[in-house]
Amino acid sequence: EQWPEYDLAYERRIAAVAQKAKEGDSFAELVYGTLQLGGSLPRWVSKDETAGLALLEKSSNGGNARAAEVVVSYLSYDTKQLDDARLRRLTPHLQRAANGGNAASMEMLGGFYFAGEGGLAMDCVQAAQWQARAEEAGSKTARNDLVWTWATCPLAEQRNPAKAMELA
Repeated sequence: EQWPEYDLAYERRIAAVAQKAKEGDSFAELVYGTLQLGGSLPRWVSKDETAGLALLEKSSNGGNARAAEVVVSYLSYDTKQLDDARLRRLTPHLQRAANGGNAASMEMLGGFYFAGEGGLAMDCVQAAQWQARAEEAGSKTARNDLVWTWATCPLAEQRNPAKAMELA
């Protein structure tokens, strides 16, 4: 018995995805960008973090919330690199992922509003709204963040210790 040549099928599929990504197909940009970013199929796709991230950001900028999640994960992975420029680059993708229903992104966006990071104005009301949405979406730690936001908001007029105690 002889097995068929599977490599050719994979090669053709990956070539088709690469072509569709080049033509601007958002899902193909997500797939091919992820393959480039991670280098998980070195036989067919060379690892190229710069090109992969560029495709993922393009897909995210086109409205793909899943691509936005991957971009957020990649850009926020190394906390030593989270300077203001990187946070500003990350913010629109974070907003897109949060609006797409990703609980971790909702919680992170709440943190950005709490601290006034990534070009966002400090706003504890917005922070609390995103943290509450994250909790509703299944985050196990969002309630603690929400309590902390109401109890310690740097903006005195938005601080609400009574609400924090009620939620705690």
